[in-house]
Amino acid sequence: MLPAAIALTAIAAALSGPARPEVLTVGPAVVRTVGTNRLRPPGRLPELLPPAPDVIEREPVGTRGRNDSGDSAEQLGSRSVTVLGALSPASQATTAIPPAAGDDGSIRLATRTGIGPHRPGITTTGEIGGGPRASDVYRVDAAAGDTIIIKVAADRLDAAIVLYDSRGTAVDFNDNRVTDPNPVLTHRVATAGAYYARVTASGTSGPAATGPYRLSIVSAAADVDVYAIRLRRGDVLGAATTGSPDMLTVFDPAGRDVHGSTGDAASNYPALSPLPHGDLSTDHIATTDGWHYIQVAGTGGTYRLTLVVSRPRLEHTGDVQTIYLDYDGARVDPAIFANSGIEIPDPTGQRAFPALRTFLPAWGLKSTDEGALEKTVTADVRRNLQVGGGSAAHVASSADGPDLYGRRDVSRVVVGGTMKDSGLPTIGIAQSIDPGNYATEETAVVLTDILSDTAADPDSINAYLTGSRDRVGYIAEVLSDYISHEVGHLLGNWHTQPTDGRPGLMDSTDIARIVAGRDGIGGTADDQRIPFATNDYLASDGFNGQENTAARVAAALSH
Repeated sequence: MLPAAIALTAIAAALSGPARPEVLTVGPAVVRTVGTNRLRPPGRLPELLPPAPDVIEREPVGTRGRNDSGDSAEQLGSRSVTVLGALSPASQATTAIPPAAGDDGSIRLATRTGIGPHRPGITTTGEIGGGPRASDVYRVDAAAGDTIIIKVAADRLDAAIVLYDSRGTAVDFNDNRVTDPNPVLTHRVATAGAYYARVTASGTSGPAATGPYRLSIVSAAADVDVYAIRLRRGDVLGAATTGSPDMLTVFDPAGRDVHGSTGDAASNYPALSPLPHGDLSTDHIATTDGWHYIQVAGTGGTYRLTLVVSRPRLEHTGDVQTIYLDYDGARVDPAIFANSGIEIPDPTGQRAFPALRTFLPAWGLKSTDEGALEKTVTADVRRNLQVGGGSAAHVASSADGPDLYGRRDVSRVVVGGTMKDSGLPTIGIAQSIDPGNYATEETAVVLTDILSDTAADPDSINAYLTGSRDRVGYIAEVLSDYISHEVGHLLGNWHTQPTDGRPGLMDSTDIARIVAGRDGIGGTADDQRIPFATNDYLASDGFNGQENTAARVAAALSH
């Protein structure tokens, strides 16, 4: 065992490099929702609990098993703290193998890498072209607890990686990182067996859809270090690592995975957030008092773990959050969504978003329906935000009186506009994802061109209006759910998985179809209301575990 002073010096020296932020919202998604706050600070920030001095992991360097579970976790108290630690290395030696000689574009024809007990990793090259070689598939045999790390490097090809299990079910995905177009996928194996890594083009056309690439795949047994921190209900926990870890996970007192991350979630926080950034970062809003657990996992190397404990901003100030729904049209600079992971128009500048009334004829509504529609949308958003026993937001709209945006603690949602006019290739987008609601004067938009397209477009509201008995009620429900989804991001929620069997407002899905119910007709008796709920995180965003979206909303609005 190294003396403490030597261990601290060695670990600190190894952690002097810069962080490598990643965009986590990758892959196809209708609603893209990340960004950076660029508005003026809304008054005082909450005071952080006093940081403790840096501590050094007690498990000796080069060993495993001393702090690998909740029962043996190193207790850190209830304060913000920085930990210097090390994960014991596993072999990551790679063997160069020749490129596939024939078609390997399917699981059945996958190249056998030989990765398993006697070969931890491989390197090879390949090329994505047309026809059957539009993708290459590689087989990896992994044990439970192993970490599969796949890296693709290319000069021209815009590559993506999809990982499948032995049944052919996609279990992980990575497209690229904000500072590097080359994808890196890190996956912790839960069930032993064969896995298949598919390398393909991220785009469907253009020069970046084809080209050669270099590939590295490693599967190695991960080491884990577990730390315990005592939280109160409503505490906002941010955790970040720099250095060697491949995964960072928060568990609640019952041992449930409440946020596992393989990238820098903090790159999506607003600038006003006190939560930490790192190579990996994650966050959690405590729903109960007690010890919570932070697990750092990786295949070897030193790291710095930073934990920040705070309280929601409005609880500190006693102010009330206002959500202002702007139906009358507005001017918005798309540059505020520059970190969203979607293409931002160049040049940027203020762009006009037409009023919601512009789209009424496309839904078969008359100008006389405008008041009823806007009133119902506002009421439905207000209902959606009254969750979890927390303090509700004040929901107002342009139909109620003067424009409130620009006042203290007012965030707005602009409802109306088109992709063409805005330059934003999306239905909805929010300025940030903000656990704890530290930036209370942000913007989100819900565009209505796709939602008012012809019935031939399955994403359009019109696809579900034939036979509708309550056209205004159905349209209002769909619009309010899209609005609530974007507000959910501003209040700290991430995307959730639409296929987990529990519809939720943060699902990345076609809301119009879900609301229409089993009969597929909106405005009938079986229309479905979608709540803020507890759902699985969207795996393609780089997360695992379950997110209590109602608790996050309630905490963000508490005052």
